[in-house]
Amino acid sequence: MAQVNYTKEVERALENWYFAGEDATPTPVFNALKLGLEQEMQFIVPVHTPDSAEELAVSVEQIRFKELETNDPKLRGKYFIPLFTSPKEVDKGEETVVIDRTLRDMVDVLEHRPNCLGFIINP
Repeated sequence: MAQVNYTKEVERALENWYFAGEDATPTPVFNALKLGLEQEMQFIVPVHTPDSAEELAVSVEQIRFKELETNDPKLRGKYFIPLFTSPKEVDKGEETVVIDRTLRDMVDVLEHRPNCLGFIINP
């Protein structure tokens, strides 16, 4: 039996939703994310360049993730954490240090970051 690539399923659902137009339902995206969450799907997450390898060996709550700030003045100081589905998606942006984390790990991170509004997948 072939192993399912859950991040590829999320990528496909996002692409289909994007090209379906304004009235398209996001339900397939949420379903793919839910299934991925249940199956410990891994995302690639950009982090600030650590001073040492030990900095990456800390708990997920202590990792310094890269942040995407919002331009909305009402949300000053708030940000999103970018998540990527593949190295190909990461390579579309600036060069950065990345780590793999499960979606569950990243959801748990939100508890410890009150200014984080959530995630943007393949920004």
